Amino acid sequence: MMPLCQGLSTGLCPARRNDSSVRNVEGDLMLCPDCDRTRHLEFLASHQAKSSPSGSVSTSTAALSRKPSVRQSSSRQTDTSKMTIRPEVCKTVTVISAAKSDVIERAETFVCNEVLAYISCYRDRANSDALRRVVLNSFSAEEIGMAKKLLLCEFQSKLTSDALWTERRSSTSRAAHEAEVEDILLIFDTLDTQNALKDYLFVGTNLSVLPKFGPEEINIATIADRQARMEETVCNLSSNIISLKPDGAQVEHRLNMLQSAITSQLEKLNILSDQLSATAALVKDYASASHRSQSHSDDTIRDRSANVVVFGIKESSDVSVWRQDVANAFLHVLGHEVGISDMFRIGKFVSGRIRPIIVRLQSAWDRRLLLSSAFKLKSYDEKVFVVPDEPLQVRRKRQLNRLKMKAERDGKSVSAVNEVLTVDGVIVFTVKDGVIKHDG
Repeated sequence: MMPLCQGLSTGLCPARRNDSSVRNVEGDLMLCPDCDRTRHLEFLASHQAKSSPSGSVSTSTAALSRKPSVRQSSSRQTDTSKMTIRPEVCKTVTVISAAKSDVIERAETFVCNEVLAYISCYRDRANSDALRRVVLNSFSAEEIGMAKKLLLCEFQSKLTSDALWTERRSSTSRAAHEAEVEDILLIFDTLDTQNALKDYLFVGTNLSVLPKFGPEEINIATIADRQARMEETVCNLSSNIISLKPDGAQVEHRLNMLQSAITSQLEKLNILSDQLSATAALVKDYASASHRSQSHSDDTIRDRSANVVVFGIKESSDVSVWRQDVANAFLHVLGHEVGISDMFRIGKFVSGRIRPIIVRLQSAWDRRLLLSSAFKLKSYDEKVFVVPDEPLQVRRKRQLNRLKMKAERDGKSVSAVNEVLTVDGVIVFTVKDGVIKHDG
Protein backbone atom coordinates (compact mmCIF):
# COMPACT_ATOMS: atom_id res chain seq x y z
CA MET A 1 0.00 0.00 0.00
CA MET A 2 1.44 3.36 -1.08
CA PRO A 3 1.81 6.20 1.52
CA LEU A 4 -0.48 9.25 1.36
CA CYS A 5 1.00 12.77 1.27
CA GLN A 6 0.09 14.80 4.39
CA GLY A 7 -0.03 17.98 2.34
CA LEU A 8 0.72 21.62 3.25
CA SER A 9 0.42 23.43 6.54
CA THR A 10 -2.70 25.14 5.17
CA GLY A 11 -4.46 22.05 3.85
CA LEU A 12 -4.28 18.83 1.89
CA CYS A 13 -1.82 18.03 -0.86
CA PRO A 14 -2.88 19.89 -4.05
CA ALA A 15 -1.95 16.85 -6.19
CA ARG A 16 -3.41 14.31 -3.71
CA ARG A 17 -0.22 12.25 -4.07
CA ASN A 18 -0.49 8.60 -3.02
CA ASP A 19 2.48 6.90 -4.72
CA SER A 20 6.15 5.98 -4.28
CA SER A 21 7.29 9.64 -4.50
CA VAL A 22 5.92 10.26 -1.00
CA ARG A 23 8.84 10.05 1.44
CA ASN A 24 9.36 10.33 5.19
CA VAL A 25 11.16 13.69 5.50
CA GLU A 26 12.44 15.75 8.40
CA GLY A 27 9.73 16.49 10.93
CA ASP A 28 8.52 12.88 10.65
CA LEU A 29 6.08 13.84 7.87
CA MET A 30 5.07 11.87 4.79
CA LEU A 31 5.35 14.42 1.96
CA CYS A 32 5.64 14.47 -1.79
CA PRO A 33 8.47 16.55 -3.35
CA ASP A 34 6.15 19.52 -4.16
CA CYS A 35 4.69 19.78 -0.65
CA ASP A 36 8.14 19.27 0.89
CA ARG A 37 9.53 22.17 -1.18
CA THR A 38 6.58 24.46 -0.36
CA ARG A 39 6.86 23.78 3.36
CA HIS A 40 10.59 24.33 3.12
CA LEU A 41 10.23 27.75 1.47
CA GLU A 42 7.70 28.78 4.11
CA PHE A 43 10.18 27.85 6.82
CA LEU A 44 13.00 29.76 5.09
CA ALA A 45 10.86 32.86 4.78
CA SER A 46 9.90 32.78 8.47
CA HIS A 47 13.51 32.07 9.53
CA GLN A 48 14.88 34.97 7.43
CA ALA A 49 12.18 37.34 8.72
CA LYS A 50 13.28 36.61 12.31
CA SER A 51 17.02 37.00 11.61
CA SER A 52 16.90 40.08 9.27
CA PRO A 53 16.69 43.54 10.97
CA SER A 54 14.60 45.06 8.16
CA GLY A 55 12.35 42.01 7.84
CA SER A 56 13.10 41.62 4.11
CA VAL A 57 13.57 38.21 2.52
CA SER A 58 16.22 37.45 -0.10
CA THR A 59 17.07 34.12 -1.62
CA SER A 60 20.70 35.13 -1.86
CA THR A 61 21.04 34.92 1.91
CA ALA A 62 18.70 31.96 2.40
CA ALA A 63 20.05 28.83 4.11
CA LEU A 64 18.19 25.55 4.15
CA SER A 65 17.26 24.34 7.61
CA ARG A 66 14.37 22.30 8.94
CA LYS A 67 13.72 21.62 12.61
CA PRO A 68 13.00 17.98 13.40
CA SER A 69 9.78 17.01 15.06
CA VAL A 70 9.68 16.25 18.78
CA ARG A 71 8.57 12.74 17.91
CA GLN A 72 11.68 12.15 15.84
CA SER A 73 14.00 9.69 17.56
CA SER A 74 17.67 10.56 17.76
CA SER A 75 18.58 7.11 16.46
CA ARG A 76 16.27 7.27 13.42
CA GLN A 77 18.02 7.78 10.09
CA THR A 78 16.54 10.79 8.26
CA ASP A 79 15.66 10.39 4.61
CA THR A 80 17.85 12.71 2.58
CA SER A 81 16.08 12.50 -0.77
CA LYS A 82 17.27 14.96 -3.38
CA MET A 83 15.23 18.15 -3.84
CA THR A 84 14.18 18.36 -7.45
CA ILE A 85 13.13 22.06 -7.58
CA ARG A 86 15.42 24.97 -6.61
CA PRO A 87 14.07 27.99 -4.66
CA GLU A 88 12.69 30.78 -6.80
CA VAL A 89 14.27 34.24 -6.67
CA CYS A 90 12.09 36.36 -4.43
CA LYS A 91 13.86 39.66 -4.97
CA THR A 92 15.82 41.33 -7.75
CA VAL A 93 18.83 43.35 -6.58
CA THR A 94 21.06 45.92 -8.23
CA VAL A 95 24.83 45.45 -7.96
CA ILE A 96 26.97 48.59 -7.80
CA SER A 97 30.76 48.30 -8.07
CA ALA A 98 33.34 51.10 -7.86
CA ALA A 99 35.72 49.32 -10.24
CA LYS A 100 35.13 47.21 -13.28
CA SER A 101 35.19 43.53 -12.41
CA ASP A 102 34.92 40.66 -14.85
CA VAL A 103 33.70 38.42 -12.04
CA ILE A 104 30.74 40.70 -11.25
CA GLU A 105 29.89 41.24 -14.90
CA ARG A 106 29.96 37.50 -15.58
CA ALA A 107 27.98 36.51 -12.47
CA GLU A 108 24.30 35.90 -12.90
CA THR A 109 23.56 34.56 -9.43
CA PHE A 110 24.84 35.88 -6.11
CA VAL A 111 24.91 33.42 -3.23
CA CYS A 112 25.20 35.21 0.12
CA ASN A 113 26.72 32.94 2.71
CA GLU A 114 29.82 33.70 4.76
CA VAL A 115 31.06 30.10 4.93
CA LEU A 116 30.74 29.53 1.19
CA ALA A 117 32.23 32.97 0.43
CA TYR A 118 35.35 32.24 2.49
CA ILE A 119 35.80 28.71 1.09
CA SER A 120 35.21 29.91 -2.49
CA CYS A 121 37.82 32.65 -2.05
CA TYR A 122 40.60 30.56 -0.53
CA ARG A 123 40.05 26.99 -1.81
CA ASP A 124 42.47 27.55 -4.73
CA ARG A 125 44.89 29.69 -2.74
CA ALA A 126 45.56 27.63 0.35
CA ASN A 127 46.20 24.13 1.54
CA SER A 128 42.99 22.15 2.06
CA ASP A 129 43.97 21.11 5.59
CA ALA A 130 44.69 24.71 6.60
CA LEU A 131 41.41 25.89 5.02
CA ARG A 132 39.46 23.15 6.81
CA ARG A 133 41.06 24.09 10.15
CA VAL A 134 40.21 27.81 9.80
CA VAL A 135 36.59 27.09 8.80
CA LEU A 136 36.10 24.73 11.76
CA ASN A 137 37.60 27.26 14.20
CA SER A 138 35.75 30.32 12.82
CA PHE A 139 32.22 29.07 12.08
CA SER A 140 29.71 27.17 14.15
CA ALA A 141 28.39 23.72 13.33
CA GLU A 142 24.97 25.20 12.46
CA GLU A 143 26.48 27.69 10.01
CA ILE A 144 28.49 24.94 8.30
CA GLY A 145 25.41 22.71 8.03
CA MET A 146 23.30 25.54 6.57
CA ALA A 147 26.03 26.28 4.02
CA LYS A 148 26.09 22.66 2.83
CA LYS A 149 22.29 22.51 2.50
CA LEU A 150 22.30 25.78 0.54
CA LEU A 151 24.81 24.30 -1.93
CA LEU A 152 22.78 21.10 -2.29
CA CYS A 153 19.58 23.08 -2.92
CA GLU A 154 21.14 25.39 -5.49
CA PHE A 155 23.06 22.75 -7.44
CA GLN A 156 20.81 19.74 -6.97
CA SER A 157 20.73 18.93 -10.67
CA LYS A 158 24.54 18.86 -10.88
CA LEU A 159 25.17 16.60 -7.89
CA THR A 160 24.37 12.98 -8.64
CA SER A 161 26.47 11.27 -5.96
CA ASP A 162 24.33 9.87 -3.15
CA ALA A 163 27.21 10.24 -0.70
CA LEU A 164 26.96 14.06 -0.90
CA TRP A 165 23.26 13.99 0.01
CA THR A 166 23.77 11.86 3.09
CA GLU A 167 23.05 13.71 6.31
CA ARG A 168 26.10 13.53 8.52
CA ARG A 169 25.97 12.26 12.08
CA SER A 170 28.56 12.73 14.82
CA SER A 171 30.64 9.65 15.61
CA THR A 172 33.41 8.72 18.01
CA SER A 173 36.06 9.64 15.44
CA ARG A 174 34.80 13.10 14.37
CA ALA A 175 31.89 15.50 14.67
CA ALA A 176 29.21 15.89 12.00
CA HIS A 177 30.22 19.44 11.00
CA GLU A 178 33.81 18.28 10.33
CA ALA A 179 32.49 15.80 7.77
CA GLU A 180 30.21 18.50 6.31
CA VAL A 181 33.24 20.76 5.68
CA GLU A 182 34.83 17.98 3.65
CA ASP A 183 31.54 17.54 1.78
CA ILE A 184 31.46 21.27 0.93
CA LEU A 185 35.02 21.14 -0.44
CA LEU A 186 34.12 18.04 -2.46
CA ILE A 187 30.98 19.73 -3.83
CA PHE A 188 33.05 22.74 -4.94
CA ASP A 189 35.54 20.44 -6.69
CA THR A 190 32.72 18.51 -8.37
CA LEU A 191 31.02 21.69 -9.62
CA ASP A 192 34.34 23.12 -10.75
CA THR A 193 35.02 20.07 -12.94
CA GLN A 194 31.58 20.58 -14.53
CA ASN A 195 32.25 24.32 -15.06
CA ALA A 196 29.06 25.01 -13.13
CA LEU A 197 30.46 27.88 -11.02
CA LYS A 198 31.22 30.33 -13.80
CA ASP A 199 27.90 32.19 -13.42
CA TYR A 200 27.93 32.22 -9.59
CA LEU A 201 29.50 34.62 -7.13
CA PHE A 202 29.66 33.74 -3.43
CA VAL A 203 29.59 36.80 -1.15
CA GLY A 204 29.23 37.48 2.55
CA THR A 205 26.97 40.09 4.09
CA ASN A 206 28.16 39.87 7.70
CA LEU A 207 31.85 40.73 7.57
CA SER A 208 32.20 40.48 11.35
CA VAL A 209 31.98 36.69 11.28
CA LEU A 210 34.49 36.25 8.45
CA PRO A 211 38.08 35.40 9.44
CA LYS A 212 40.38 38.39 8.92
CA PHE A 213 43.17 36.27 7.48
CA GLY A 214 43.90 33.55 4.97
CA PRO A 215 44.35 29.91 5.96
CA GLU A 216 48.12 29.96 5.46
CA GLU A 217 48.87 33.54 6.55
CA ILE A 218 50.94 34.26 9.66
CA ASN A 219 48.61 36.17 11.96
CA ILE A 220 47.86 36.69 15.59
CA ALA A 221 45.04 34.15 15.60
CA THR A 222 47.13 31.33 14.22
CA ILE A 223 50.04 32.20 16.51
CA ALA A 224 47.74 32.22 19.51
CA ASP A 225 46.20 28.94 18.41
CA ARG A 226 49.61 27.34 18.00
CA GLN A 227 50.76 28.76 21.32
CA ALA A 228 47.68 27.33 23.04
CA ARG A 229 48.30 23.92 21.50
CA MET A 230 51.97 24.12 22.47
CA GLU A 231 51.10 25.00 26.06
CA GLU A 232 48.67 22.09 26.19
CA THR A 233 51.33 19.75 24.80
CA VAL A 234 53.92 21.00 27.29
CA CYS A 235 51.47 20.54 30.18
CA ASN A 236 50.67 16.99 29.08
CA LEU A 237 54.37 16.23 28.69
CA SER A 238 55.13 17.66 32.12
CA SER A 239 52.38 15.62 33.77
CA ASN A 240 53.62 12.47 32.05
CA ILE A 241 57.17 13.09 33.24
CA ILE A 242 55.96 13.72 36.78
CA SER A 243 53.93 10.51 36.71
CA LEU A 244 56.97 8.60 35.44
CA LYS A 245 59.31 10.03 38.09
CA PRO A 246 59.94 7.21 40.59
CA ASP A 247 59.98 7.51 44.36
CA GLY A 248 63.55 7.50 45.75
CA ALA A 249 62.73 5.23 48.68
CA GLN A 250 60.87 2.80 46.43
CA VAL A 251 63.80 2.65 44.00
CA GLU A 252 66.26 2.03 46.83
CA HIS A 253 64.04 -0.75 48.21
CA ARG A 254 63.86 -2.41 44.81
CA LEU A 255 67.63 -2.16 44.36
CA ASN A 256 68.19 -3.82 47.74
CA MET A 257 65.80 -6.62 46.79
CA LEU A 258 67.60 -7.07 43.48
CA GLN A 259 70.99 -7.15 45.16
CA SER A 260 69.85 -9.78 47.66
CA ALA A 261 68.38 -11.88 44.84
CA ILE A 262 71.65 -11.67 42.88
CA THR A 263 73.65 -12.68 45.97
CA SER A 264 71.42 -15.69 46.54
CA GLN A 265 71.78 -16.79 42.91
CA LEU A 266 75.56 -16.42 43.08
CA GLU A 267 75.70 -18.67 46.12
CA LYS A 268 73.65 -21.30 44.31
CA LEU A 269 75.92 -21.03 41.28
CA ASN A 270 79.01 -21.52 43.44
CA ILE A 271 77.52 -24.68 44.95
CA LEU A 272 76.63 -25.97 41.50
CA SER A 273 80.13 -25.17 40.24
CA ASP A 274 81.68 -27.22 43.05
CA GLN A 275 79.39 -30.14 42.22
CA LEU A 276 80.30 -29.94 38.53
CA SER A 277 84.02 -29.86 39.38
CA ALA A 278 83.67 -33.00 41.49
CA THR A 279 81.72 -34.74 38.71
CA ALA A 280 84.35 -33.75 36.13
CA ALA A 281 87.08 -35.19 38.31
CA LEU A 282 85.22 -38.50 38.60
CA VAL A 283 84.70 -38.64 34.83
CA LYS A 284 88.38 -37.91 34.23
CA ASP A 285 89.44 -40.68 36.61
CA TYR A 286 87.05 -43.12 34.96
CA ALA A 287 88.29 -42.20 31.47
CA SER A 288 91.91 -42.64 32.44
CA ALA A 289 91.17 -46.01 34.04
CA SER A 290 89.27 -47.44 31.03
CA HIS A 291 91.20 -48.61 27.96
CA ARG A 292 89.33 -49.16 24.76
CA SER A 293 90.83 -51.00 21.85
CA GLN A 294 90.90 -49.19 18.51
CA SER A 295 90.73 -52.34 16.34
CA HIS A 296 88.95 -52.47 12.97
CA SER A 297 86.35 -54.96 14.10
CA ASP A 298 82.73 -54.17 13.33
CA ASP A 299 81.95 -53.98 17.04
CA THR A 300 84.26 -51.00 17.56
CA ILE A 301 83.42 -48.97 14.48
CA ARG A 302 81.28 -46.10 15.69
CA ASP A 303 80.33 -44.36 12.48
CA ARG A 304 78.90 -46.87 10.01
CA SER A 305 76.95 -44.41 7.87
CA ALA A 306 79.44 -44.67 4.98
CA ASN A 307 80.46 -48.34 5.42
CA VAL A 308 79.58 -51.42 3.36
CA VAL A 309 80.61 -55.08 3.64
CA VAL A 310 81.78 -56.88 0.49
CA PHE A 311 81.68 -60.68 0.22
CA GLY A 312 83.26 -62.87 -2.48
CA ILE A 313 86.54 -61.02 -3.20
CA LYS A 314 89.27 -63.68 -3.43
CA GLU A 315 92.10 -63.72 -0.92
CA SER A 316 95.53 -62.51 -2.04
CA SER A 317 98.77 -61.84 -0.22
CA ASP A 318 99.13 -58.64 -2.26
CA VAL A 319 96.77 -56.08 -0.72
CA SER A 320 96.68 -53.95 -3.88
CA VAL A 321 95.27 -56.87 -5.85
CA TRP A 322 92.12 -57.49 -3.82
CA ARG A 323 91.62 -53.75 -3.29
CA GLN A 324 91.61 -53.30 -7.08
CA ASP A 325 89.07 -56.13 -7.32
CA VAL A 326 86.77 -54.21 -4.93
CA ALA A 327 87.16 -51.00 -6.97
CA ASN A 328 86.33 -52.92 -10.18
CA ALA A 329 83.19 -54.38 -8.60
CA PHE A 330 82.03 -50.89 -7.53
CA LEU A 331 82.77 -49.56 -11.03
CA HIS A 332 80.58 -52.29 -12.50
CA VAL A 333 77.69 -51.32 -10.17
CA LEU A 334 77.81 -47.52 -10.44
CA GLY A 335 79.40 -47.03 -13.85
CA HIS A 336 81.98 -44.63 -12.45
CA GLU A 337 84.72 -44.63 -9.86
CA VAL A 338 83.68 -44.06 -6.26
CA GLY A 339 85.76 -42.38 -3.54
CA ILE A 340 87.04 -44.92 -0.96
CA SER A 341 88.56 -43.79 2.35
CA ASP A 342 89.71 -47.21 3.60
CA MET A 343 89.11 -50.97 3.30
CA PHE A 344 90.23 -53.99 5.30
CA ARG A 345 89.38 -57.65 5.83
CA ILE A 346 87.89 -58.87 9.09
CA GLY A 347 88.67 -62.10 10.88
CA LYS A 348 91.72 -64.39 10.83
CA PHE A 349 93.07 -65.91 7.65
CA VAL A 350 91.98 -69.53 7.13
CA SER A 351 93.04 -71.45 4.09
CA GLY A 352 90.16 -72.11 1.72
CA ARG A 353 87.92 -69.44 3.32
CA ILE A 354 87.24 -65.98 1.90
CA ARG A 355 87.01 -63.28 4.53
CA PRO A 356 84.57 -60.34 4.11
CA ILE A 357 85.91 -56.83 3.51
CA ILE A 358 84.71 -53.67 5.24
CA VAL A 359 84.90 -50.67 2.87
CA ARG A 360 84.59 -47.09 4.19
CA LEU A 361 83.37 -44.75 1.43
CA GLN A 362 83.94 -41.00 1.38
CA SER A 363 80.24 -40.13 1.62
CA ALA A 364 77.00 -41.69 2.83
CA TRP A 365 75.42 -40.74 -0.51
CA ASP A 366 77.84 -43.05 -2.38
CA ARG A 367 76.91 -45.83 0.05
CA ARG A 368 73.20 -45.30 -0.68
CA LEU A 369 73.74 -45.38 -4.45
CA LEU A 370 75.93 -48.49 -4.18
CA LEU A 371 73.44 -50.45 -2.07
CA SER A 372 70.46 -49.45 -4.24
CA SER A 373 72.27 -50.72 -7.38
CA ALA A 374 73.92 -53.78 -5.85
CA PHE A 375 71.58 -56.06 -7.85
CA LYS A 376 73.79 -55.37 -10.91
CA LEU A 377 76.44 -57.66 -9.38
CA LYS A 378 74.40 -60.61 -10.67
CA SER A 379 75.96 -59.95 -14.08
CA TYR A 380 79.49 -59.56 -12.66
CA ASP A 381 82.17 -62.09 -13.60
CA GLU A 382 82.68 -63.23 -10.02
CA LYS A 383 80.15 -64.09 -7.33
CA VAL A 384 80.34 -60.87 -5.29
CA PHE A 385 77.65 -59.18 -3.23
CA VAL A 386 77.49 -56.03 -1.06
CA VAL A 387 75.53 -55.46 2.18
CA PRO A 388 75.39 -52.54 4.58
CA ASP A 389 77.76 -52.53 7.56
CA GLU A 390 75.58 -52.97 10.62
CA PRO A 391 76.19 -53.63 14.34
CA LEU A 392 76.45 -57.24 15.51
CA GLN A 393 73.13 -57.14 17.33
CA VAL A 394 71.29 -55.96 14.22
CA ARG A 395 72.88 -58.69 12.11
CA ARG A 396 72.01 -61.37 14.66
CA LYS A 397 68.38 -60.22 14.78
CA ARG A 398 68.20 -60.52 11.02
CA GLN A 399 69.83 -63.96 11.20
CA LEU A 400 67.31 -65.04 13.87
CA ASN A 401 64.44 -64.09 11.55
CA ARG A 402 65.98 -66.05 8.65
CA LEU A 403 66.43 -69.15 10.81
CA LYS A 404 62.89 -68.84 12.10
CA MET A 405 61.37 -68.63 8.59
CA LYS A 406 63.51 -71.58 7.41
CA ALA A 407 62.35 -73.75 10.35
CA GLU A 408 58.73 -72.78 9.71
CA ARG A 409 59.06 -73.77 6.04
CA ASP A 410 60.42 -77.13 7.15
CA GLY A 411 57.32 -77.65 9.28
CA LYS A 412 59.09 -77.62 12.63
CA SER A 413 57.76 -76.26 15.93
CA VAL A 414 59.26 -72.75 16.24
CA SER A 415 59.21 -70.28 19.13
CA ALA A 416 61.00 -66.89 19.31
CA VAL A 417 60.68 -65.23 22.70
CA ASN A 418 62.96 -62.53 24.16
CA GLU A 419 65.37 -62.83 21.22
CA VAL A 420 65.78 -66.59 21.81
CA LEU A 421 64.90 -69.00 18.98
CA THR A 422 63.68 -72.47 19.97
CA VAL A 423 63.12 -75.19 17.38
CA ASP A 424 61.35 -78.42 18.47
CA GLY A 425 61.94 -77.48 22.09
CA VAL A 426 65.70 -76.91 21.64
CA ILE A 427 67.39 -73.50 21.83
CA VAL A 428 69.34 -73.07 18.59
CA PHE A 429 70.03 -69.31 18.40
CA THR A 430 70.09 -66.19 20.61
CA VAL A 431 70.79 -62.57 19.72
CA LYS A 432 73.20 -62.36 22.64
CA ASP A 433 75.35 -65.47 21.93
CA GLY A 434 74.55 -66.30 18.31
CA VAL A 435 74.31 -69.96 17.26
CA ILE A 436 74.02 -72.40 20.17
CA LYS A 437 75.91 -75.63 19.58
CA HIS A 438 74.81 -78.88 21.21
CA ASP A 439 77.09 -81.94 21.62
CA GLY A 440 75.85 -85.04 19.81
